[in-house]
Amino acid sequence: MAAFKFRLEPILKLRKLRQEQQERKVAQRVALLVRARDQLAAVDQQIEQHYESIRQTDLVGTLSPDRLIGDRRYLNHLHVVRHTEMQSLAGAQKLVDEAKLELAEAKKQTDIMEKLKERTRERFMAELRRKETLALDDVATSKYAWRRQMGDEDTDA
Repeated sequence: MAAFKFRLEPILKLRKLRQEQQERKVAQRVALLVRARDQLAAVDQQIEQHYESIRQTDLVGTLSPDRLIGDRRYLNHLHVVRHTEMQSLAGAQKLVDEAKLELAEAKKQTDIMEKLKERTRERFMAELRRKETLALDDVATSKYAWRRQMGDEDTDA
């Protein structure tokens, strides 16, 4: 019995390799996205902490114009940093989306090759069964002919 050999196996392996590379790429970009979210959360936390600090110190004692100006400048700086982090987050999300589309395409190409391999295997097995059936039919026919011939010789004697 001949073994099944898919002649496009090297192409299938390449497509699987490409899919694995795309999976790694998605994972790397998701890690960047998580890092960008963490950085944005850290900036938000700094802003909230500074507002809370202002509330606590300004409730007690006198207000200094220089301190208010300094607080305002620092908060403006934090808001600029937050805006930059939001842009970074949006860019990271776009990269993740692009990588996911590339992964979907790579998976689609791999699945196409897998289906082709399976269909080819099914055709191979059907052809193998057909040949086995023909061989068994030939054996049965030969056996029948031999028995018949042996039976005819016994009646002639």
